[in-house]
Amino acid sequence: MAAGDQFFLPEADAGDQTKFRAPQRPGVSVTPLIDGIATFKAMELAIASAKTSVHIAVWTMLGNLPLQSPGPVKAALQASGMTGVRVTQWDELFAAVAGLGVETRIIISDFDGILQSKLHRAAWEAYRDLRAAGKKVKDADLEVMCSLHNAHLSPPTLKLEFGIMPWLLGRLIAQLNNLDKADGVSRINTMPRLWPFVNYDKTTKTFSRSSANLLVWPASHHQKICIVDGATAFCGGLDPQPGRLDTPNHGGQGWHDTHVQVDGALAADLERNFVARWNAEGTIFNTFIAGAATAGKTLNADPVTTITATASQAHGSPGTATGQLLRTVASTTVSMAIPINLRQDVKQAVIQAIAQAQSFIYIENQYVRDAQLLTWLTATPATVAIILVLPIAPEEMAAVVDPHDPFSGPDPITMKGVFIEDQLIKDLRAALPGRFGAYSMVQKKQANDRTHKTNSAGSFQIYVHSKTMIVDDQFATIGSANLNPRSHLVDTEANIGWYDPAGVKKLRLALWREMLGNPPDIETWTAASYVAKWDKIATDNAGTTKELQRKGFIVPHDVTTFPGADDPDIPVEYVELTDQDPVGAVLV
Repeated sequence: MAAGDQFFLPEADAGDQTKFRAPQRPGVSVTPLIDGIATFKAMELAIASAKTSVHIAVWTMLGNLPLQSPGPVKAALQASGMTGVRVTQWDELFAAVAGLGVETRIIISDFDGILQSKLHRAAWEAYRDLRAAGKKVKDADLEVMCSLHNAHLSPPTLKLEFGIMPWLLGRLIAQLNNLDKADGVSRINTMPRLWPFVNYDKTTKTFSRSSANLLVWPASHHQKICIVDGATAFCGGLDPQPGRLDTPNHGGQGWHDTHVQVDGALAADLERNFVARWNAEGTIFNTFIAGAATAGKTLNADPVTTITATASQAHGSPGTATGQLLRTVASTTVSMAIPINLRQDVKQAVIQAIAQAQSFIYIENQYVRDAQLLTWLTATPATVAIILVLPIAPEEMAAVVDPHDPFSGPDPITMKGVFIEDQLIKDLRAALPGRFGAYSMVQKKQANDRTHKTNSAGSFQIYVHSKTMIVDDQFATIGSANLNPRSHLVDTEANIGWYDPAGVKKLRLALWREMLGNPPDIETWTAASYVAKWDKIATDNAGTTKELQRKGFIVPHDVTTFPGADDPDIPVEYVELTDQDPVGAVLV
């Protein structure tokens, strides 16, 4: 067995464009990118330098996101012959490279119009922005789609049909009726997934529920990938959004995240994944836009065409890493309580990597909600230190509650998830005393609202959105998948797992220097002392609100009480979902 082979999964379904699991790829380059500004700078320059294709799939995007490297982008475009075009933001960058004849294809995730109305509306606003930008450039080879994961829950098996969905739709209709009528009409016109369920009476100028049966489309395409010329690719946790603009110094938006840049065969595997998605989801998208016109509404959208994989044009010299594309893929064609899982590579790789640990496991993750983590982590040898970094509270809890907005404040899904997460951390602390530590990140400045749910030690949180795991300074994985059932079983996810002892240790030290304030002796620490070292710094940081006295950003993670469990305004059958409930597995 070659070094590192124990961390990888065997190739599977090699000839299936949807189900395939690619083999491990030796001799590749994997470059971690820490936080948003570094990631976006690298992606922008790669896109601006494209010769044949730019393929990007995101969970969410803001087309007018400002470029973080406008000078190098301008120089790269000029080197390719593009002159006289204003390029200061992402939509203009896509249009510019498309105008050079580069095949530019963008997948934006779409969402259920009732369950995730804000995200659904944002997706179509981004679609229209990118489409308009492309039309400003002559002969631009730019196509965009809003892609809804087609796995849905049907009323005969769905107790949500009689609980949360009518409740949410009723509140959404009340919100529309509360707006100025022109604003209400304008808003719903950007939400085509809502059209079948809402009627508008032009005489009374009011909205009401239609007689259409409610279906729930809770899954999402969650990958955040970009492949340039089939040869250079990016994969991780970052979407092109202004709230992600930050550095390891965290003087920006208060957002911590990770991405990787890869080349060679790993980039080709990501390209294969994208092309399979584009062609399958494009068929669904074209069918949707062809039939979307209803009740006098017309969806202003263009059908997309099929593509083939761009032949890899390998860049640079061979790297020192062995890597593998890891995915979660669920059926997009079956209507049932749980979509059929086709690939659960991420979950299997997490289990396998944890089982190999001999000295330590380091995890950063936005959602830690898979209750099976208790089994996986407590089965490790007594010598293994486990360090977990997660948010103080989910970002949904930061919103101000608006009684007219059905999605303001923490929703029932969030409350269920917080309950699961808190219980898991309590159980891990009890089962692994002295070798398990859970921590969160806070800004150094004091908060103006010190009672807010996303505060700790008197400061607002730095939101931990990263999906990173490191084992024994040998193996690491970075991608889009959270440690929760929906990322492991349902949502479309992509991670890169790689073995490279020198490179993985370098990544770990970079992250820990950021987290812990660059301790001068950090390279001499032993795994047996890791938790004690983290505990000391985190506890000292929590004991002071003085910025200069804090080392890095770490404080102990506090578990919370289950918020809203007895709120009479939330349907009780929704709050009481169990881990064995298939609906709960899909949503949480």
